Amino acid sequence: MRKDLDVTIARGTWPASGTPAFPTAFHSGKQAKSINVNSTLLLIGHLTTPTTGRGVSLSELWAWVRYYYAIAPAHDLRLTREFWELDAHQKTILSDDFGIGFPMSFLINPLNLVGWSDGRDFADRFSALTVPLPSLPKKSGPTKSPDFVCLDAHGRFHVIECKGTQSGQAKRAKQFSDTNAKGVATGAIVQKQMIVLQPAYQGQRLACGIAIAREGAKQSSDLRIEDPDGDEKIFVNADQVSLAADPIFRATAARSLRAAGLSETADTIAAPSGPDLVSRSDPRPIARRREARRQAFIEERRGRARAELRAGIATPGFVKRKERYVGRHIVMHLPKPVTIEGKNYTRIEIREGVHRQAASDLMGGALEDVPIQEAASWLPALLSGITLKGEPTSAELIIGDFFVSDLHFLS
Repeated sequence: MRKDLDVTIARGTWPASGTPAFPTAFHSGKQAKSINVNSTLLLIGHLTTPTTGRGVSLSELWAWVRYYYAIAPAHDLRLTREFWELDAHQKTILSDDFGIGFPMSFLINPLNLVGWSDGRDFADRFSALTVPLPSLPKKSGPTKSPDFVCLDAHGRFHVIECKGTQSGQAKRAKQFSDTNAKGVATGAIVQKQMIVLQPAYQGQRLACGIAIAREGAKQSSDLRIEDPDGDEKIFVNADQVSLAADPIFRATAARSLRAAGLSETADTIAAPSGPDLVSRSDPRPIARRREARRQAFIEERRGRARAELRAGIATPGFVKRKERYVGRHIVMHLPKPVTIEGKNYTRIEIREGVHRQAASDLMGGALEDVPIQEAASWLPALLSGITLKGEPTSAELIIGDFFVSDLHFLS
């Protein structure tokens, strides 16, 4: 299922000279782009899957269930009246998810992205690898961390803040830049500037916002991308750039592992230094008992992860691209039948898995408490490259040679 989406890129917000330069793969002004909705829904599920945490997350499998029926039968991206009339809380959730999924779906190819981490996860894990950050971003409010820190194929880091609204372009403008009741600047312009690297490694710092239209409205949905000015808060020094890739590769791998049902391994990969992403060793004599508890926790969790990987490898898994994957394979009935190109479909098949050989290799040094480039030098290359594919009755999300997710509509 493909839908047209107006994409407006405000070239005038980029610096006239210096960095970041306006990407050559970007157009200037407004253009209608064809976006595959099926693969974008897979991506929403993946991006809203936590890298660490207890409990069961269904977001990686069920984003299409939540939102497939929200898309109106028009040539462009619009919401059905039923979803437009949801209560405010549910509308906010949909707007937030679409505000993440559609901008990131558009940015993968022109920025040549190979991996991504939540901004907060990046800051937390990076602080565990280095000295404490001078001003750690907050989880909410005007100075919260940006949505994503991404890495591209050239080793550049991109900081991206995403917004979504169903209240029109004026509301989106306020999401980009506003002032709260205390007179403090807030919005995407502030948040996308929270993490800054050296010019040689700093990619784009983007504020992205989608204004989602309803069926019957005169105005179409519109995605706007800017590079506005803002105050830098956190700097990654030149000698720390190699460490800055660690949180991104770990987050990309952890999300994939969790989607494949390997939650213990996902936790261990995402936070190898202890219970949390900010956990670290403490050499002070006063912390001897706390350090012993941290080490014991790490060893116990590594054991659970290795047991989980062995159990996963022992299952048949599924075959994709002539390779075998460890993960989840489910066929279920749709909440209601859908008609695609004149044919009715009542079921959907979803598969999400990690390459079997990669799962086996993870039982080695990848679980150790050192930067991922040292723990498993093979992993970054295996993860690199994000591909979205979609047809009217199918979709794929592929992350390098490490992870695949696909869906197929069945009659």
